[in-house]
Amino acid sequence: MKRIENIVCTGCSLTCNDLVIDIENENKIVNVWGSCSHGTKRIKEMITNRLKGSETNIEKAIERAVEILSSAKKPLIYGFANSSNEAIKLGLEIARKINGIFDTPPSICHYHIPMIEEIETKKLTFEDVLDKSDFIMYFFVDLSNTHLRHASKYAIYPRGEIIKTGRESRTVLMVDYWENDSMKIAHHKITLTPGEELKFIKKLRRTIADKKVVSGKDVWLTIESWLLLLDDIKKSSFISIFIGNHILTNIMAAEIYREIVKLMEDIMSIGLMSTLIPLAENVNSMGAAIIPYKMFKATHAIDFNNGNPVYEPSITNAAMKLLNNEVDAALIVESDLYTHLPLSIARKLKEIPTIYIGEKRTLTSKIAKIKIPRSILGIEDGGKVYRTDGVEVELTPFINPPPSIESEKTILKEILQGIR
Repeated sequence: MKRIENIVCTGCSLTCNDLVIDIENENKIVNVWGSCSHGTKRIKEMITNRLKGSETNIEKAIERAVEILSSAKKPLIYGFANSSNEAIKLGLEIARKINGIFDTPPSICHYHIPMIEEIETKKLTFEDVLDKSDFIMYFFVDLSNTHLRHASKYAIYPRGEIIKTGRESRTVLMVDYWENDSMKIAHHKITLTPGEELKFIKKLRRTIADKKVVSGKDVWLTIESWLLLLDDIKKSSFISIFIGNHILTNIMAAEIYREIVKLMEDIMSIGLMSTLIPLAENVNSMGAAIIPYKMFKATHAIDFNNGNPVYEPSITNAAMKLLNNEVDAALIVESDLYTHLPLSIARKLKEIPTIYIGEKRTLTSKIAKIKIPRSILGIEDGGKVYRTDGVEVELTPFINPPPSIESEKTILKEILQGIR
């Protein structure tokens, strides 16, 4: 048995880098140590639900995919939140070459990146939070169901360079739409009714800016609780703010996010350190937004017209293009788009030739005309991804894929080269 240490987990966007894995006979994973249930499930169960190719060999599948994309007038290129940075760039190049639409799954990163670029602030990381932050604010996130190791590895419990006692020296505020299991670790917990978000955040901003509790009745906290919260804020030196994907359920998500950005600015304006980090959904949700933004100043929903990007997300997103019958082919990469769309729109995927590249069987792969299995990212295939705080992380494979399966990068590169 061989033991491999310091493996990077691809179970979520935290990319924890301290896993230990026992392997037998070169390719059989026996034990996984240090991961949460999400990471363990991905590593140990992924290879049991593998996608099977639709063609006799991968060369034939790629050839047919090239034929479909080359003959399409407006193809959709979708997915990439669970892809490497290099694969995302290749997906964008394919979309640009064939005047297609490039889109990714809904993500808080779509709001975060352009808003944070508008302000001058030092980009801090999880390590900065661990070492220095004494007040942690969570908005619209349930750590117990999503980012299981965030509190224990990066934010609340660990001892840092300055916060040497860990949990005992950190105050935690949690705000969500319901009292979730994570709130058990919060000193201050607030549940909001949809529609109250902006009002609450504005009151919190005024409280911090004025260093006093603004008068007026509300249903969130008693005046005593407001005073306790304000007192804890006054005693802090570095307030870290994390936003989770529950915010995506709100049609006012962009406005709420912008108000939280202003909250961070208010905190810094009174002389405290602060940072705002989204707790993104998939392993490379951040990269799937950062890379298009760096290349085309758009995080998603890019419609290429003669190679030029058009970004009007309310009408250039995948759902609207499918709804309006503007898409005549689709290349979907490691994303179960069929289950994420309203059924009336998802059915449109059955009416057009769809190509699916992925690791496992899904409903989207079931309706796809061409199925191309890829090697498993972070397990059988390497590359770089962006951790959700914007730090680029290198993934190193530790077992080999089956002989008939290629990496995602190889498949996309051959498709790009084959398109004329």
